[in-house]
Amino acid sequence: MLNDNQYYEYFGFTEDEVNELCEKNKNLSFENLKSWYNGYKSYNGEKIYNTWSVIQALNSNIIENYWSQTGSFNELKKMNNYDIVGVKEDILELINGNEIEIKLENYGVEDIRKESEEKEHVKEILYSKMVTFGYLTYYNGKISIPNKELKEEFIKALNDKESDMQYFYNMIKNSDEMLEVTLHKNVKRMYEILDKSPMEKIILEDKIDHAHLKRFIDYSYFNARTKYDIVEEYPNDNGTTDIIFLPKEKNKVNGKIIIIELKVNSTAKEAIKHIHRKKYYNGLKEKGYYGNILLIGINYDQKKVEYSCVIEEYNNNMKLLSTTESEAERKRSNELEINGENKRLRSSRHKP
Repeated sequence: MLNDNQYYEYFGFTEDEVNELCEKNKNLSFENLKSWYNGYKSYNGEKIYNTWSVIQALNSNIIENYWSQTGSFNELKKMNNYDIVGVKEDILELINGNEIEIKLENYGVEDIRKESEEKEHVKEILYSKMVTFGYLTYYNGKISIPNKELKEEFIKALNDKESDMQYFYNMIKNSDEMLEVTLHKNVKRMYEILDKSPMEKIILEDKIDHAHLKRFIDYSYFNARTKYDIVEEYPNDNGTTDIIFLPKEKNKVNGKIIIIELKVNSTAKEAIKHIHRKKYYNGLKEKGYYGNILLIGINYDQKKVEYSCVIEEYNNNMKLLSTTESEAERKRSNELEINGENKRLRSSRHKP
């Protein structure tokens, strides 16, 4: 319908119409309505808003998720759990704010089960259905989740006991607390939150490597995106960080910066040493970031299936203010030290 150059404007509010309604309402800001209910686009790129949700918000003077009231939530759950190779991975990418390039022309809203014999195009058929139902928007050959309202629906749809994606839901649900305890350097609680979502149940591959750990940590801090620009592989002169959290503009001057380095089968202290070797914190003041800096090392022990963590806090002149480490990190460091000493002793005994 939005590809129809004659009738598209009758299937949603245009941006000018929403702006005009906000001026009459005077209680809700246009920017808030835009982030929650915008995201659809017409054939020519004009922004189209969800009519039902805009009307409900303006009538109640409350911006919240009105999509659930349409009764189509179960349909989205069904789609998310549909067993098509790559769909679950795509859904997680979309929830993460990314776009996915795919060709959807010539696919309608037919029941996907009737079309299942077209295995080559079954993913395209599913996404076409999701676009038609309004769960996704499609423009310039890419699908994406239109707005905050729909992102909430996708996140809720992960919470299905029959789906292995429920673990991601739990991580996202706990991500506000994860950021809070990180900023307060509560490594004990960080460990507990990470331990609630066992990575071996989320990562289905046989080997849990550095890339999988990064993906896992990324979802553990999912909601931190409201306060931070989270960048993976952030470059400096000596390399790229695993993950850096840069305060958004309104907190840019005083907000804490978080730099995370990850290790597998090593130690969190070694991750911290790596940050110092590469000096990933260099140049932050020149870019306008003056807050304290948290260096966080996280290690995942595959054999013990546990995390260890170290947090060092510095001021913007890199003067150390505090160091906090988890009990698991202390034990692991001691074990490695003892093992290293035993190896040296055995080696010395065999020398002539």
